[in-house]
Amino acid sequence: MKRTYTGVVRVFVSVLCIGVLSSQTLTAADKAEKPTDKAAEKTVKFPAPVVNQILKGWNGVDWGTPLDKFKTKFPKAAQGPTGRWTTGNGNETLAGVAGNVLYGFNKKGEFNAVTFEPVEAERTLLRDKLIDAGVLREAVKPNWQNSGVSFICVETNDGQIAVILHAKYADPKEKKT
Repeated sequence: MKRTYTGVVRVFVSVLCIGVLSSQTLTAADKAEKPTDKAAEKTVKFPAPVVNQILKGWNGVDWGTPLDKFKTKFPKAAQGPTGRWTTGNGNETLAGVAGNVLYGFNKKGEFNAVTFEPVEAERTLLRDKLIDAGVLREAVKPNWQNSGVSFICVETNDGQIAVILHAKYADPKEKKT
């Protein structure tokens, strides 16, 4: 049975839009840190080079990329029942963890979100592997925000997932009348 996390993603988008996200902002010192030698130490210091890639987008798709360009880049792309898209190319990886990736697009059709659901064997290990790879901080609040991008690792009933959102491309909050 395919699991969906539309509600989880909606909650995070709502939280992000109202500015209550309890993530930490990258500091100049964080940006200056370089990964450590893997032979000398198992854990790569935060932020690892992959963080800079995430700040640009995901899997060669820049934040804000129109849906039409996404479908051109990935001819096998398919939209799921939740409105999220996959590349049609199978599992992708994050910090050496394989998983299903769902791509989100705003109402204008601009790329604005990623949901990374690890394969079943990795679902309880995702946070630790992200910390070891320098994608998350080793801290009480390992999630982060920088340049409009929020990286959130959350627990679900089935394990851990990662959600990445870009605030610049979030749908505007609807005004209540």
